[in-house]
Amino acid sequence: MTPDQFARAFVEEVDSTFGTHVVSVFTYGAAMFPPAPVTDFDAHVVLDGPLDENGPRAIDQLHARIGGDTDVWYITLDEARGSGPPLDQRGVLRDEAWPLHRAHIHAGRYAVLAGADPAEFVPEPTWDELDTALRHELDWLSERLDVHPEYCVLNLCRIAASYANHDVVISKLQGALWAFAALPDEHHALIRSAIDGYRSHTFGKIDARAFYDVMREKIEAVRS
Repeated sequence: MTPDQFARAFVEEVDSTFGTHVVSVFTYGAAMFPPAPVTDFDAHVVLDGPLDENGPRAIDQLHARIGGDTDVWYITLDEARGSGPPLDQRGVLRDEAWPLHRAHIHAGRYAVLAGADPAEFVPEPTWDELDTALRHELDWLSERLDVHPEYCVLNLCRIAASYANHDVVISKLQGALWAFAALPDEHHALIRSAIDGYRSHTFGKIDARAFYDVMREKIEAVRS
């Protein structure tokens, strides 16, 4: 199934599950930055109100049917209109990266799959909000260095580039290209391995811990 076919199949599943409660379905992520490697399907589903107690099960069943590697948030329109991290309707997590997603929307790095254009109701983020989201992402990466080291290396490059350029609307690949120019040669082999792992979908082959410590120090220095 091609990415476009998967997106259409996903929208059909969302429509059959939630019908007229769907306000908007939009996608973003690496697919909006060709030729960046795409490893999953990133999307938000905006609903006209909170789901009932059967909602989380309905979402789980939808994803069991559609399969694939997905990173999808189900949020309400009221929360999508706000600046705070919206609660996923499965009731477990909040989208702490919401300011980053909003920035991508207002930079045009998204695609509407169904319903309303989110640019019509999603507010633009402030830099303080973006800084909070980036710092949360940095802390979150520290817990995943052993499980997803390639992802962590490329995201560290993206976070550092975001601070250096005061612009969060970049892909992991663009962050890596920035890092090749900005970081000493000693880090380049690790970054290339991370890119190769993403392109070939082979993960867990590198050690990102020392790189994390180096990059966290650099990022904190830029922030201050």
